[in-house]
Amino acid sequence: MTAHDASDPAPRLAIVGSGPAGCYLAQHLSRRVPDAEIVIFDRLATPYGLFRYGVAPDHQGTKTTAKQFDRLFEKRGVVFVGSVEVGTDLPLETLTELFDVTVLATGLSQDRPLGVPGGDLPQVLGAGRLVRFLNGHPDEYDNQPRIEGDVIVVGLGNVAVDVVRLLAKTDGELDGSDADPDVWERTVGPIRSITVVSRSGPDAVKADASMLRELADLRRARFAVLGLDDDGSESAAAQALLDLAPTSSDGDLAVTFLLNTTPVEVDGAHRVTAVRVRSGDGVDELAADTVITAIGFLPENPVTELPRVHRAGWLAHGPVGAIPVHRARAAELADAIVAELAREVDRRPRPGVAGLPADLLKGATTFEGWRRIDAAETASPPAGRVRRKLRSAAELADVAHGRNTNESGTEH
Repeated sequence: MTAHDASDPAPRLAIVGSGPAGCYLAQHLSRRVPDAEIVIFDRLATPYGLFRYGVAPDHQGTKTTAKQFDRLFEKRGVVFVGSVEVGTDLPLETLTELFDVTVLATGLSQDRPLGVPGGDLPQVLGAGRLVRFLNGHPDEYDNQPRIEGDVIVVGLGNVAVDVVRLLAKTDGELDGSDADPDVWERTVGPIRSITVVSRSGPDAVKADASMLRELADLRRARFAVLGLDDDGSESAAAQALLDLAPTSSDGDLAVTFLLNTTPVEVDGAHRVTAVRVRSGDGVDELAADTVITAIGFLPENPVTELPRVHRAGWLAHGPVGAIPVHRARAAELADAIVAELAREVDRRPRPGVAGLPADLLKGATTFEGWRRIDAAETASPPAGRVRRKLRSAAELADVAHGRNTNESGTEH
């Protein structure tokens, strides 16, 4: 690693996106270049991206990992600028003139479509969209889904397992989460069955074994695993699936995994009634009321053919890798940026955050604004929950700017 020359002007570094990739990168850069100004932009009022809106509501252990970044934003020279969308509110070209280095770490959010006849029916939902809605993402505020009856989940990665686990839980099993009971009641109706359709065989399952083993603790689920045609399965995930079937209980919810099975059509004129699947040489019809696709996200290709612009996280590498992978890749990128700064001769001073338009900064949310939101959400959570999330962009902005207060001055 090349050290930063302290005789150079203090570097001004912009990171667009405050999820794991952006925050880990800022953490590494603040250690390697302690005199740098690091400004983290986000189009949302709140920081932490995937931690807040992509991790399942009942995985609070992972969500609280974001708390470590509170210390990052408390450091001198690290600034959060929320409610600013780069490319809309602020041109990327302007950002590159104000900062020595710009990193895009905005992630991926558009669910990959199923790509079969009937795949665009209203009851076919992307898992990413569903998890964002359940997590209170403001983009999904008006996109109320309804899940009930016979549910088909397509895919068998970690997101698919999240969906199965969440839908199979009783209200009591959601204690300790930040799942809003009122929202949950409106979203999740009576579910008769959950069928997971995976093109993969047992040794190619993408879900982590630890995620699959969690399913065995569900109180009302009884499991069946079909398509285990490879008796030589050696992967941990394959073994976790094999271990699930004998854990069948007296529960009233049938959870079936169909491996080596491919969806070929979603039936229904105006709403989903069935899904046709191919397994081997045969085609079967599965009753369905809701189809949830968990088959990845579409790649994005933002214009980055500008000097001193990098990509990080899922935007750079695709939707692969757990949180530790973000940390490791952020360290590699931080080293590359420090080396890039060292190679520049006679680097001219840039204004950084001080060069941003005053009107833009006036409407932006700060880290103190996030603290107001956090305090408001955790002040009076529903029984058994850890917070009640503010769900609309307007409500989040009001609390962040101290506008949503009662007569005593306490946010609500």
